Amino acid sequence: MLTGWARIPLLDEPQIEMIRAALGDDDFRAMYAEFPRAARKAAGSIEMALRRSNIDQARAAAHGMNGVASSFGAERLARLASFIELEADSLTAVSQLMDVLTETIDETDSILRKERQAIEA
Repeated sequence: MLTGWARIPLLDEPQIEMIRAALGDDDFRAMYAEFPRAARKAAGSIEMALRRSNIDQARAAAHGMNGVASSFGAERLARLASFIELEADSLTAVSQLMDVLTETIDETDSILRKERQAIEA
């Protein structure tokens, strides 16, 4: 389902290392533990806009998701959100990306969880 999106790295590793260096291990773990909740909340806002048939709300929610993803170094998710915000031309186009968005959140969370666990080890 990811098709061309799979070519985009899930994570911006240099950014994540910079965040980890700036925060330290404990704060890094705490911050990244929030990723799945924040990302799924943003995805829920896009889904709600779809149910309301409101492309402007979907774009605004995607803008918020882009900010969340960017601040976590979640590169693919940020690019997907940016695409929805700036380039998706219909609710159908946004709807067709929701599975990819959910998959990307799950994959990103899985990798970030492993990184947090590696710090704890």
